[in-house]
Amino acid sequence: MFFRKNSHGVITVFISLMLVSVLSLGTLVVEVARYQSAKTQLAEANISASTSMVANYDVDLYKRYGLLAVKSSDIDEAKAMDYLNYNSDLASNAFGNNISRQYSISSIDVKGMYNLTYPSVLKRQILSRAKYSVVVQDYALNRYNADQLLSQFQTECNYVTDALYTVGNGSGANDGDVSDDVKKALENMSKAFDGIQTADTQNNVVISDNSFSILPSQTGVVETQTPEEDLDLINDAKNSVSSLIGTDASTLFSQGTSFSQTDVNVGTATVGSIASAINGGMFNDSLQMNSSKNAAMCVAQANKMNAAINTLKADQDGTLLLNSYITDFFSSRNRTVKGYVGPGKGSGFTGENGNFASACVEYIFGGSKNEMTNQDTAFKYLMAVRLIDNLYLILNTSKSFNPNSTTSAWAHIMWAYYESFADVQLMARYNCAVPFSKTQLIFDINSPASVASAFSTYNFVTAMEALGIYSSGEYSVPGANKFSYLDYMSFSLWFVANSTKLSRVSDLIQLEMRYNQQYVNNTAATFLMSDMDTYCRIKVNAKLNSVLPVISSNQGGSIQNVRFSSTKYSGF
Repeated sequence: MFFRKNSHGVITVFISLMLVSVLSLGTLVVEVARYQSAKTQLAEANISASTSMVANYDVDLYKRYGLLAVKSSDIDEAKAMDYLNYNSDLASNAFGNNISRQYSISSIDVKGMYNLTYPSVLKRQILSRAKYSVVVQDYALNRYNADQLLSQFQTECNYVTDALYTVGNGSGANDGDVSDDVKKALENMSKAFDGIQTADTQNNVVISDNSFSILPSQTGVVETQTPEEDLDLINDAKNSVSSLIGTDASTLFSQGTSFSQTDVNVGTATVGSIASAINGGMFNDSLQMNSSKNAAMCVAQANKMNAAINTLKADQDGTLLLNSYITDFFSSRNRTVKGYVGPGKGSGFTGENGNFASACVEYIFGGSKNEMTNQDTAFKYLMAVRLIDNLYLILNTSKSFNPNSTTSAWAHIMWAYYESFADVQLMARYNCAVPFSKTQLIFDINSPASVASAFSTYNFVTAMEALGIYSSGEYSVPGANKFSYLDYMSFSLWFVANSTKLSRVSDLIQLEMRYNQQYVNNTAATFLMSDMDTYCRIKVNAKLNSVLPVISSNQGGSIQNVRFSSTKYSGF
């Protein structure tokens, strides 16, 4: 009896003691579940927040160029916090509380990244736009015939190299085996072409210094705006541009002094700067020329073009898409499809943004503030392309060519030069399509007397009429694979480094967007490519909010050291 009396309530005490442990363990299990739920909820809220951030992309930039990017100033912590709170409350049905019931945000770090001034980023944006359009098929060189035409051009390069090799290496004989008719024809062509300006001298627009100094190609990229931990990834992406055309994309056929002129070894061929050959006095209108030197320069030029095509074939589709996009979007300022009608040719606009009225694609070749300078540079590329084809046809069909004679080589190179000059004149000035691979010369070197007679008045138009190229108000050059001026622009872009192309595309986009702001929307011209990011990164640190006080350090507070984070990337 005594035992029973003293043991009254033992079971209750025992069960109570056991329940303390069970409740503690149960509470811990609940909190662990809430912790996992909170992490998932924060991740989902962060995805929504980062997506909402990049949803505020520049609509005008997208409509006119197909590029998706967000202004850097629109990627800020205040907006990110608003989006996070809203999405957190939405998930926990805590509208109006401005805080999730499961966690509280202790810090937030928001960064805009992958800026449009990075060549690799801009290239990917352009290709994502171009691959869904049929623009590339609108050009004479396209996906269906690229292999054929590029291989054909390389065959011509190899033929020119072999045909001029003897004279080019200085072992040709200096004999005078050129007929008087050939000399007379060359003399008359020289006089007819003397003083002719292929460039559009009526539209010599110059970009103002204020605008030129802020262009991306002048200011460089904006790596300082990128999180340090992401630099390696971005540098890897940038290096993909170099992989297209050798160890250093910037050195291939570069213009000006923006990049070094270091040669790039591609197999057995050395790819150097084509600018030195084209701009270094390769041709002039004088009949007094160093035959061996110019033959050697023709050989070098053919080798460089051949090597460039070989190397770029690794990304043939990408190059075609990029070149056609550039030509299509920057060939004219009067295209209403771009969202507005810009000033037409001859407008002479010289305002703050230095509007290029007629030489946008040409800027890619020259990168100059002066519109006419860019045209002249672009025409030298056209001349180089046409020279290879014309030399191939002339050397392959001429009855008078002697591969061992410097005089013969000189006469045939000069003949090809005037033929090429006529080609560029016809396509650029008279909107005539010139065959990519001619089957018949405009100036038949096997009938030099007729050519000399046609140019007897030293007048280009009269000569074209006499040779049957001009009829019924139109110019027509016989042959297959007709290339227009823009077709040749697109093809010539093959010989401009992708890094150079993309930097100058950034320039043109910025000029156009600023022009649109100032003169179409009548607002301040504030658009900068360096302000446009394609990705947003939101890194959030949060603390778990406790519900059961039994395991909390403070009732209603947070469990000590139970913290978690979420990092999300959203973009285009």
